Formats: sequence, C-alpha cells, structure tokens
Amino acid sequence: MRYSFDRFIQGGIASLLLLPAISVACTCADRGQISKDKIIDAMCTVDVVFLGKATDLISPSRQLRLVKIDPITVFRGDVSKFVFAQTSTTCDHWYAPNKDYLIFGNLGSESSKFSTSICGPTRFTGDIASTQFQLSVIEENAAKLDELCGAAKSGARQIRIIRQDLDNRESIQAESLQLLKDGLSQSRVDYEQALEDTRSIQEEEN
Repeated sequence: MRYSFDRFIQGGIASLLLLPAISVACTCADRGQISKDKIIDAMCTVDVVFLGKATDLISPSRQLRLVKIDPITVFRGDVSKFVFAQTSTTCDHWYAPNKDYLIFGNLGSESSKFSTSICGPTRFTGDIASTQFQLSVIEENAAKLDELCGAAKSGARQIRIIRQDLDNRESIQAESLQLLKDGLSQSRVDYEQALEDTRSIQEEEN
C-alpha cells in the first residue's frame, strides 16, 4: 500500500510539471481597496485610457492571444484607430469579442498592441458593467489630467493613498479581532452548555 501511494504522489507531481506555463495562477501584491485617488494615479501612469469594443479574435493561441479592440472614447493617449490587446500570461486580462471594455493599457514596442495586467495600474481595466466607478472618476477628471499628474498633485495623492491603505488595514484587523473574540465567546457558551447537558443526562441515568 505504501509503494502504491508513493507512486501515486510521484505521478501527480509529474503531471503538474507537464502542464503548460499559462496554467500557473497569477498572484498580485495586495493593493487595498479601490479609491478615486488610486484610479487617478493609474491614469497618470499608463500609456492609454479609453473605452473600446472587442470585435475580433485574431489569434486564439494560448501562448499569445490577440483580440482586436475598436476605440469608442479616448481619455488619455493616442488610440486613433483599432489596436490589439495581447494576452500571454495568466496575469493579463482576458478579452471576449463583442463586449465593451474600459481599458487602462500600456503600449508595447508596436504602438498597435497593448497589454493590461490584473496587477499594477492597469488592474482597473474591466468590462463596462464592472467598471462604472472607474468610469465616473475618469469622466470627472479627464479634462484636468495634466494638472493632476503634476509633481505636486501626485505627491499629495500618494500620501493620501498610503494613509487610506493604513486605515483600511487597521479597520480590517479590528473587525477580524472582534470576530475572533465573538467566536471564542460563543465557543465558551457552547462548551458550557454541552457540559450542562452531559451532567443532566448523567443525573437522569443515575
């Protein structure tokens, strides 16, 4: 039995090693909760911000998937004609034809191609239904982006972002601690009730 179990484990490990690289899950650093400041900061960092429609799947390859995107409204950067979204890793956004997207993108060496990762400033990319908050912030601030991306505004914004994340972490930690205390208190109550029930049963049997 031990020999069979070892062979099973070895076979499982070998199977995992044979999986293509794209199947490896993507892990990003914790960026905290979404906020207006973070969205503006992302707009100042990426090459292009625009609304676009995914129209055609050009290359369905798992190693390099290309989807044609037609721009609808451009808020930042030069997207005067269609571009191609390329997906080559599990950290990249996955675009489906016939859907509209709000895109925070970085252009590649070819200006007709861009990539968007679920990590970093391009993480605010998404389909229209899931990016209404991002879109409202962009529409409110796109006209004054040059001012907002200046050194003075950027520095103040970074300080606010750091403070917001610290406050959020402290709030989450406080909530987690309270839940733990509540759970321990309830466990103590349940334990004492179980003891009382056991005593009652023993007294009835005697």
